[in-house]
Amino acid sequence: MEFRFGKNVSADFVKEKLHWNSKYYVKIGKKYAKMSSLKQKQCYVCSSKNSHKVSSVFGLNYVMCEKCNHVYTDRRLDDKGLTKYYTEDPDYFNNPYTRKNIIKLRDQIFKPKIDFVKKFSKGKKWLDIGSGDGTAVSAAKSSGFDATGIEISKTARMFAKKHRKLNLFNGTLSDFLKQNKTKWDVVSFFGVIEHIPDPVAVLKEANKILKKNGLVAIEVPNYECYSTYFQKLTKSPDRHLTIPGHIMLFTKKSAEYMLKKNGFEPIAIWYWGMDAIELLKYMKFKDKNFEKSELLEELTNKINEIQHVFDSSKRSDEFLIIGKKIKNS
Repeated sequence: MEFRFGKNVSADFVKEKLHWNSKYYVKIGKKYAKMSSLKQKQCYVCSSKNSHKVSSVFGLNYVMCEKCNHVYTDRRLDDKGLTKYYTEDPDYFNNPYTRKNIIKLRDQIFKPKIDFVKKFSKGKKWLDIGSGDGTAVSAAKSSGFDATGIEISKTARMFAKKHRKLNLFNGTLSDFLKQNKTKWDVVSFFGVIEHIPDPVAVLKEANKILKKNGLVAIEVPNYECYSTYFQKLTKSPDRHLTIPGHIMLFTKKSAEYMLKKNGFEPIAIWYWGMDAIELLKYMKFKDKNFEKSELLEELTNKINEIQHVFDSSKRSDEFLIIGKKIKNS
């Protein structure tokens, strides 16, 4: 397997994240934690019923599967509630990514991800699932792919059409497959799988529509990271350990298990994250004087070097894993 570590971010990106409106998202998390009544009795990845508690967020527990190390909340919104949240709820419509003023910043963030996957792809047909504001589709197109996207949020689709001139498919992957019999070279899930209550079923569908030796690219939150530690300390996380979105978080072991279970050979993994930024946010949280200090300025200037230490130890809060189809699922 090929490994890659680190992804530099700009000063504008750091500034954007350090001034994140955390109170709003903490309020949403607490609201949906109270509404999460469906008990999750087994692992999403391997179906094991044996797990142990590793974190608590707003009264919900994150538990780790003792077989495959997958991490998931012990309660969540039911399937109807999740669908309503992602298609109709105004809280989700306030998604921080659907803003015109950060389009260029989003493009800068996504281009390296597309280029990383492109290294391993033999073809040009790319399908992106859960496209949001359309950044991945746009980046894939600019890299020479014939790219299409799927998105269930009306607001996100309207944003993509207005600002990126993209017509994203309205519906789920299952809906899309009823109308489209195309075989694809790449199927991607950027920040999507951790929101889906049946990730195995979705990967089986991806396997069916991929060409021989086609690729699945999955970007997911990594539980075994430093951001997990920082957010457990604050007891009011606004990202990463977040409700109702991240009903699960992955480990390298659980991601590889999921891919192999569904006919894919893991061939590459790239670790990067915002753990260093999360550390600065925690320091701001503990000391209001830190925000205007020379120390914050100095650490901000060194943010990429600091983050690379976390990334190279495989303890970053995100990773992108690529699987090659080796058999039908």
